[in-house]
Amino acid sequence: MNEIKVVKLNHFKLKFMRNYYVIDALQQDVEFVITEADTDDGTLYQLWRSMSSTWSEANKGELLMSLTNDGNGFKYHFKPREKKRLDYDELEWLYILLKHVRKDNSSMIVYNICRYE
Repeated sequence: MNEIKVVKLNHFKLKFMRNYYVIDALQQDVEFVITEADTDDGTLYQLWRSMSSTWSEANKGELLMSLTNDGNGFKYHFKPREKKRLDYDELEWLYILLKHVRKDNSSMIVYNICRYE
């Protein structure tokens, strides 16, 4: 299996950490890794690039975005950026993390979206 970089989270006091793989259904390769940690500020979710050969050496293990559920909502942060819009890949990262967060939260409503004409 792919090696995952150990990351120091000095500014968070971790109580418990869990790791999840995001697997490409076609290639059957680990594309991303989600880390989920209980902190004093709430639950921290982070999306990382895997160590897969899909990524260049410079991008392997890169932190892409994070979400923190502080009990009153979510705070989010993308990798360092100054722009006000989401690129297509950032939208995909947000989708992956939100899908992960939602799977364990029974209080979130499930919506069906259908076309109306």
